[in-house]
Amino acid sequence: MAVLSGIQDHLDEIAVIGGGIIGVTLAYRLARSGRHVCLIDPDAPEAAASFGTAGHLATDQIAPMASKATLKLGLDMLLSGTSTQPTPISINPIYIPRLLPWLARFVWASRPLAYVQGRNALVALQKAALTAWLDLMALLPEDLAQDLKIETRGHLELYSDPLAYDHVLRALPALSGFGVKARPVLDARLAEIRASVGVSIIGAIDVESTGFVPDPAKLMQSFREAATRLGVNFIRARVDDLHQDGAGGYCLHLDGGEPLSQGRLKVRAEQVVLAAGVGSAALMRSLGCPVPLDTERGYHLTLPGWWPSAPDGSRLCPMVYQEARVFLSPLASGTRITGFVELAGMQKPSDPRKFEALRRTLLSLWPEAPVATAREWMGFRPSLPDHLPMIGTVPNHPRILAAFGHHHLGLTLAAITADTIDRLIEGRQPLVPLAAFGVDRFQMRMLWRGVRL
Repeated sequence: MAVLSGIQDHLDEIAVIGGGIIGVTLAYRLARSGRHVCLIDPDAPEAAASFGTAGHLATDQIAPMASKATLKLGLDMLLSGTSTQPTPISINPIYIPRLLPWLARFVWASRPLAYVQGRNALVALQKAALTAWLDLMALLPEDLAQDLKIETRGHLELYSDPLAYDHVLRALPALSGFGVKARPVLDARLAEIRASVGVSIIGAIDVESTGFVPDPAKLMQSFREAATRLGVNFIRARVDDLHQDGAGGYCLHLDGGEPLSQGRLKVRAEQVVLAAGVGSAALMRSLGCPVPLDTERGYHLTLPGWWPSAPDGSRLCPMVYQEARVFLSPLASGTRITGFVELAGMQKPSDPRKFEALRRTLLSLWPEAPVATAREWMGFRPSLPDHLPMIGTVPNHPRILAAFGHHHLGLTLAAITADTIDRLIEGRQPLVPLAAFGVDRFQMRMLWRGVRL
């Protein structure tokens, strides 16, 4: 991996800021198109939000979280939570004053018309997401692609609540119209699923249109290595300042992290792509284009070297247990359970009750699960109030592009985002309309009590 240190200037055609799965796939795709690229991030790869992924390519998630249903569900959960049993959606009361502008925009984005527009935009993006991943994987060198795969067998959704199961059954025809292939599990297979878990299962849905990455860490490593072979410079540092250099490009002053402990580095780039997740907010402010980007804190447990099995001894496929609103993944490293949407900012320590709740869910499903060996993780998903990513050109800065705010769909949408940014830089038409993902969509005056949102 190319490493730059000391006080020096460095010129690249494109600087990508952000080293998560969005930034890495972007850097690789741009370098694959023949461009000189550097990628800048102050943290190690495992610090990115994408490190906490369940490996699920969630192309079935076509409904923005900003909706009337979420508002009702969130209120019900907030009222039903206890000191020992955290709810799947929670807000830290201390953080509410700072979160109020974001929440106001969330409510505004939950209007029926705004919800439908957001859903239609997300459907278009999701329809292209899995194909984009398969196309991007096909570009990897053979030695790096070996034993690296994307499974397209879908996932299961398990239901213990008859009302919730009846609701999803009635929604299946509408989902089909949006390209989500799903059907109820019947007869022998349903009996096998019931015999595989320790909870009562009313019914199950086989969602056929999703993908799964068994080894997300290896996926990230492979694309980093592939990018390095194409000449991408990986610089571990923080961008302290970003401004136009007077020659049509941009100057990025870096500080902190390794290998810059002995000095500063100034990177000059003709174009810049912001893919820094939550960190993109400060950079956007410095460009005079503030965005309402906050964070959803997500939690996971990983049980190294342990996987639940079906009665015939085969490894179970990825699944959602709707009663607890968790996703369970048979990753190459072991079983991972992910869950919770917590709005509490970046400073609050992780909530130990949520890890305990994940342990209880695992034990309810599989009493033999070795939860004592579980590794805990909490990370920050970059989230905008309408739950759509920002993809496109930054206002007043035609040579800076945004690619952030993917909330819990970072892995799912990484490849199609990389393809879209590559097309925009080349001046080609993107595969999907981008108006709903525009960077300036929040820069408007909402005619409601004169409040500027």
